[in-house]
Amino acid sequence: MRFLKEKKLTYHLLEKTQSILKARLEIEKDAFIQIYVNAKKNKRSYTLIINNQRTFSKDCIYGTWHMHPFQKPHYHDTSGRT
Repeated sequence: MRFLKEKKLTYHLLEKTQSILKARLEIEKDAFIQIYVNAKKNKRSYTLIINNQRTFSKDCIYGTWHMHPFQKPHYHDTSGRT
């Protein structure tokens, strides 16, 4: 928690409707976490972007989670391991 107290994090609200929320949490100049929630479609996504590249992601689509691991960020790991 010390990191959060020492550094001011900035967020940007990219989209907000009755069922959708899309926001970006700035970590560093070229690193952010993008958060996407669609309540109507039961979709959630938490993605770490570094230098405009997806580095890691956890997604839930229609109640089923999958991961894009650090080692293979374009791969869909549906094994259920976190």
